[in-house]
Amino acid sequence: MQPRIKRLYKELLRLVLVAALVFSTIGTGVALADSTWTQTSQADFESGTLFQVDTAGSPGDVKLAIDPSSEQLDQDNPYHTNDWHDIKDKKWQAQSFVAGLTGNLTKVALYLKKTGNPGPLTIEIRDTVGANYEPGDTIYASMTTSNVTSCCGQEYQFTFSSPTAVTSGTHYAIVLHEPEGVGGKGKYYWAEFRWWDHYPSGNVWQSSDSGASWSVGGGGVHDFYFRTYVVAGHYSSGTLTSSTHDTGYSADFGTVSWTATTPAGTSVKFQIATNSDNSTWNFKGPGGTSGTYYTSSGAGIGTGHDGDRYIKYKAFLGTTDNSTTPALHDVSITFCQQVGVPTVTTDNATLVEETTATLHGTLDDDGGEGCEYRFQYGTASGAYTDNTTWTGSKTTGQSFSANISGLARGTKYYFRAQAKNSTGTGSGSELDFLTKPDPPVTFSATAVGSTQIDLSWTKGEGADRTMVRRKTGGYPADRNDGTLVYFNTGTSVSDTGLSPNTTYYYKAWSEVTGSQQWSDSFAAVVTTTGSGGPPTAVGGVIYPINKASVLAPWLGLLSVLFLAITGVAFRLRKSA
Repeated sequence: MQPRIKRLYKELLRLVLVAALVFSTIGTGVALADSTWTQTSQADFESGTLFQVDTAGSPGDVKLAIDPSSEQLDQDNPYHTNDWHDIKDKKWQAQSFVAGLTGNLTKVALYLKKTGNPGPLTIEIRDTVGANYEPGDTIYASMTTSNVTSCCGQEYQFTFSSPTAVTSGTHYAIVLHEPEGVGGKGKYYWAEFRWWDHYPSGNVWQSSDSGASWSVGGGGVHDFYFRTYVVAGHYSSGTLTSSTHDTGYSADFGTVSWTATTPAGTSVKFQIATNSDNSTWNFKGPGGTSGTYYTSSGAGIGTGHDGDRYIKYKAFLGTTDNSTTPALHDVSITFCQQVGVPTVTTDNATLVEETTATLHGTLDDDGGEGCEYRFQYGTASGAYTDNTTWTGSKTTGQSFSANISGLARGTKYYFRAQAKNSTGTGSGSELDFLTKPDPPVTFSATAVGSTQIDLSWTKGEGADRTMVRRKTGGYPADRNDGTLVYFNTGTSVSDTGLSPNTTYYYKAWSEVTGSQQWSDSFAAVVTTTGSGGPPTAVGGVIYPINKASVLAPWLGLLSVLFLAITGVAFRLRKSA
């Protein structure tokens, strides 16, 4: 499959997976935006923890790494005819070869000798150029040594501190020379084979201008004595433990998907670990245990991970043939914000009047989506006979309120705030408020003589007690002003010990006990005590007097006395 087609296929697969998750979510009544965490670059993979896998050999892919213990002989010409080519100053020698294995070229073996005391010797692995594969200018691996000590010749092995990757079928060159400007008094010699072309995949190359130009063979020379060693066997298994991804909220996890190349005998599988503390990592497969694995791309992630915030994946690569490795190209994990039951706080009621009030609440946590709200209320604790309608769309931290009416005066109401989303309904704690009573009505005052005033009233609706205060010179300004005359549950009182011929101003307020709520307004009356004469009443309710009914008894008594006296006089007069 061509790389471009593969990329298109991968993108199409992701879109299908996302669409499937969204539509399945809508089908259950919870439509939430889906998010995808994707890792596909070398930097993405290297941000995690690598074990026996390689990300540099094929950037953007994860493969099993080369096992250093699998080093083996790759290319060689193990023969020489006791002929030598010298290496001195600008005179360089090279041997081209074709890699038979794909892996890391770790060392070379060369048959060398020296005369005198030459400078150090540099050994390089270079690219090749041109139709004849002469040594190029690109250096893949290099080392400089002074360990060649034999004047007769022997095999020396040279290990590169930084091995170079080689690819089977590709031409390379081993180049030997003295470092420029540090040559000593002597020469190095590289053993050669002259009689026939024992290694047909390469040639001897010589340069007399420090590698600026090269000529092939010469003097019947076919190849230098050399061996190359390549670490070409992959580990049988390896893992990539990803970096941590923070979803940003309590999440429901959807699917784990990947694209990989898996030749025969190789495998790629996954486990998932999640938590909410970004510390505890337990990798599990679809069975919810460490012994199960996700083996099919697009598999649904076990629900046991839902509700967590942080996620990692662990990719397991394996092979039964150490010459072959799987290649993991990318990994994608879908998730969406988990919708939980909202939490809400009931706040104090405000604007409490005789029959109306405003209720308040705060949405502490919307659970992951916008919430409707309402209030429940009633006159018994925990028994809510009324409620406002569900309304609004509030999110975490927002406050809300509702006005209620039709309340009874002077009555305690219990209420709580509620919020709901697609998952459920959350309720706040219960609070209460007390509506106001009406003020007293038909408030009247009657002066009884010069030192007493009788007061009476009808209690305001919803009132428990009535407070009456008086003052001279004007009405009491408020419930704390003037003299307290009465504060109890009755409907009348006699205010005694007053001063004659004095005007007294009275106000009366209603009160409800329990949370002590007062009426907004009051009743007022003014009355003047008498000066010793008939009682007078000023203000309030004045009752008219029926004079005939008052005088009738006295007229009757006078009539009786008149008749008695007349009878006695008549009898005295008659006896005389």
